[in-house]
Parts: sequence; C-alpha cells; structure tokens
Amino acid sequence: AYNGHFKLFRDLTEATNLELGLSYGSGPNATTDDARTDLAGLDLAWRWKPLRTASYRGLTLRGELFRSDREQPDGDQEALGWFASAEARLARRWWVFGRLESSERARDASQRDHGFALGLTFDPSEYSRLRAEYRRRSYAENVTADELLLQLQFILGAHGSHPF
Repeated sequence: AYNGHFKLFRDLTEATNLELGLSYGSGPNATTDDARTDLAGLDLAWRWKPLRTASYRGLTLRGELFRSDREQPDGDQEALGWFASAEARLARRWWVFGRLESSERARDASQRDHGFALGLTFDPSEYSRLRAEYRRRSYAENVTADELLLQLQFILGAHGSHPF
C-alpha cells in the first residue's frame, strides 16, 4: 500500500493563513487477489487569529473532499465524501465548534451517510481540556444515531517554556 500527502501553507495577512493539502493512497482491498482501492483527497484550512487578542479570539474553518475508487468483483465503485467544520474561540479558555459531513459508502456508493456535530471546549489550565460533543448521524438504512461524548484530556511531562 502507498500513501502520500502534500501540503501548502501561506500567510494571507498578519492574522490569517491558508493551508491546502492533497492526499493520495493506493493499496489492495482483499475483495480478490489483485483488487485495489485508490483514495484521493483535497483539504483546506483557513485560520484567523488576531495579534492583539489571540489569547481571546480566533476562528478556524476546515473542509475536506475525498474520493474512493474501489475495484470489486461486481464492478468498480466510485464514492465521494466531504466534511466542513468551524471552531471559534470565544474567550481565553472557551471554544465552540461544529461539523457537517456526508459520505457515500466505499462498497456501495448508492448508500449515503450524513451527520453533524456541535460541541463546547473548556481549558481549565494549559495542562487539561474538557470537551462535550453532541453528534447526530443518519445512515443509509434509515437509522439515526445520537451520541453525547464527554472527554477529558490532560498533559503529563515536558512542555514549552513560559514567557516571563
């Protein structure tokens, strides 16, 4: 199997930057002895972080488009998928985020799953993070899944020095 990712980064202003990425992967998929799957992706991220209020304000917009070309005994399947997300810094320790997503299934592109997520993050200190996320996904079989995720992250060990 092979995988590659190429990334371009550019500062647009003192407060904004843009990142563009291209991905490609190829490998066997085990449907037959010589069947392969090729994957291609395009991703984009735009960030705004004002210099004077960077610790209190910020916005990141991200998106990705991906394509799968899968060889199968009953014929090749070409599937597309995408996601778009936004994360906004509301205050020094508070973030809010949201995501939309949709994808055709690699094995059967006539089936499409889609969903969204909303969340809130609180950073009590530089060593920890609390996050709550609500997800709703609708699957091709007319099944809907609702999830509430709670996450605690903490850091142990070396970290960057402090400006004094």
